[in-house]
Amino acid sequence: MDLIRTGLQNLDDARANLDRLKADGVSDERLVGMLKALSKATENPERPFTVVLGGSKVSDKLGVIENLLDKSRQGFHQHHRR
Repeated sequence: MDLIRTGLQNLDDARANLDRLKADGVSDERLVGMLKALSKATENPERPFTVVLGGSKVSDKLGVIENLLDKSRQGFHQHHRR
């Protein structure tokens, strides 16, 4: 049940962010481009992999930070195996 609740919360957060971008006048084409760029950068990042996060509420970003740390550690280990 916690997994479902977390998933629904993430969907709500994504929808709120999308609504804010649309209100700022970002076009659908630009949103698609942004999502593709983000997916490419996080699914198979080039090395070195650098991320800059802004904002004052770290608690809102903990999931993102954990996900990105896992990706950076994975790439680090892969780099040294070659």
